Amino acid sequence: MATYHSPTEDRELEAIRRAFPDHEIVNPRSYDENKEKATRQMEYCKDLVSTCDKLVFTRMFGRVTSGVGIEIEHALSLGKPVFELVNGTVKQIRRVPKYLTREETNDLSRQWRKQNVSYWPYRPSTYQRHTVVFE
Repeated sequence: MATYHSPTEDRELEAIRRAFPDHEIVNPRSYDENKEKATRQMEYCKDLVSTCDKLVFTRMFGRVTSGVGIEIEHALSLGKPVFELVNGTVKQIRRVPKYLTREETNDLSRQWRKQNVSYWPYRPSTYQRHTVVFE
């Protein structure tokens, strides 16, 4: 996801912590270097959703990306509550919102990366290990 390793992600995680202080956050970014995730991709992410009590998502430029849409569908099909994070506040949704195709998501992610800062030389289309050296 384009927002991984960014100030945007930091703000969103903090808002989720405030909204659900007694819950552990399962962040898909934590599994980016997992070989099984690289192989199984969305099926792996759906398995992660299955282990959670609820799902919280955000939009990118007001749009639901393809992977997030699939995760929302999966969570709702399992009867799990789904919440959208908007301006630091969560609101429950009960229907799957319209979401982008994978190609549209890739285009939107490129646009987001041009306009935002990332902490990491990470690209969502690769699952390579990066080494950063500070001198």
